Amino acid sequence: MVIGKPAEGSMHCSVLMYGKSQKKAASDFGVPQQTLHRHLENAKNGDGVDKVPGRPRILVRTDEDELVSVIINLEKWLFGPTKIDIRQLAYQY
Repeated sequence: MVIGKPAEGSMHCSVLMYGKSQKKAASDFGVPQQTLHRHLENAKNGDGVDKVPGRPRILVRTDEDELVSVIINLEKWLFGPTKIDIRQLAYQY
């Protein structure tokens, strides 16, 4: 997810839209000034800020969706897979 426009209530929003100083915004949000400065410079250059929530993916989206459908079908056929079965299926992908 690339963030190009600051969200309401965010530190970017506080600095860019409400004219709050970088020092005050960094203090209010508990982040280092240099970090805020770097993110603001990237936003001004149109680069945005790359944010990837959660753990990194091991499987690509299509493989994950296919694995989910296999697991759901096994459940429908009353072959409820165990955690070990699911791990073994995932390893095959």
